[in-house]
Amino acid sequence: MDTWAIFHAFWWRHPRLGREVGTFLDEVALAKLGADYRRRYETLRRNARRPARVGRPRGLCARARRARTSVHAEAPLRDLHARPRRCARLDLLYPRDDVASGIYLIDWDAWRIGRGAFDLAYMMALHWYPERRARLEAPLIERYHAGLLAHGVTRLQLDRLWEDYRLAVIGHLATPVWQQSLELPPGVWWPHLHRILAAFEDLDCAALSRN
Repeated sequence: MDTWAIFHAFWWRHPRLGREVGTFLDEVALAKLGADYRRRYETLRRNARRPARVGRPRGLCARARRARTSVHAEAPLRDLHARPRRCARLDLLYPRDDVASGIYLIDWDAWRIGRGAFDLAYMMALHWYPERRARLEAPLIERYHAGLLAHGVTRLQLDRLWEDYRLAVIGHLATPVWQQSLELPPGVWWPHLHRILAAFEDLDCAALSRN
């Protein structure tokens, strides 16, 4: 979490974003993004083996598209975030000894301009079951917030960070839909769907999606 905070703080509203580093999405790109996720959801709907359970995310998936496009459309976007493509635990290298080398972020295939909270939601909301989130989610978000402030981010209240995080949870409703459309095995995308729906409910994300 400290590494995320250092990295995101460095790129927070950085003047190079959208110019030399990354691209801001315009209206055409946002419309294309929405159409792409509609297509991917239809693939999920056709192929799901348990339609009674999987049919439930349809409205949520629409919220995910709206959340992702609204977050991308809001300017200025805050920082550079790098959502690891596979599994959070596989994309972080932890030192084996006491050498103060820190933690390194790797696998930059899917990086883009966006909100750093998307990285946090990818790690916790998508990959952790409710029991672990109940113990660790809040203290880690508070630690991340303190780290941002310690590394130069200003005028960011903790409640605003929580709102960003909840929006990120809505956005990640689309992640298992995307994974299933790529024909990844159910052992990958089905647990993600279960966990992200649990986070959506636990954090009352529906209240944000109605706004």
